[in-house]
Amino acid sequence: MKDKKLFQEYMTAVSELFDREISKTSIQIYWQTLSQYTDEQCKVAFDMAIRTLKFFPKPAELIELIPGEVVSVEDKALVMAHEIAAHLKAYGAGKFPDLHGDKIAYHLMTRRWPYREWGSQVLDSEMHWWVKEFSEAYRSYSETDLPLKIEAPDAVLKLAEGIG
Repeated sequence: MKDKKLFQEYMTAVSELFDREISKTSIQIYWQTLSQYTDEQCKVAFDMAIRTLKFFPKPAELIELIPGEVVSVEDKALVMAHEIAAHLKAYGAGKFPDLHGDKIAYHLMTRRWPYREWGSQVLDSEMHWWVKEFSEAYRSYSETDLPLKIEAPDAVLKLAEGIG
């Protein structure tokens, strides 16, 4: 997408329709991700998202709505890594990020890099290398047939203990 004004209009419309505020970092991620597509392709994707999606679309979901486009595992991994990094920057290590049901990302952020521990130790200067390492690990897990379980976050487990 090349038309910044059109991009801003669509992002504003989508954020209002899905009742979600978007950070400057997220807007930059969407802009970078969509920059390799034409304005027409992006218009189609945004229009389809408005008509068909029930939740605010991730960049990879918008790309999936571009006719004939297939989102690569590498693109999904990069988008997820950047979302995690942006979440850490915005909320710190105390709040686990919404990984949108992505089993691989959840596995990596609970097993390989336990989010709270990792988030409290990682330095901004290391983030570029972490994104690369995360992407490689994500791709590697996507090629396996290992069953990945999504376990309940700590807060849900504590709540369940109080009920039982």
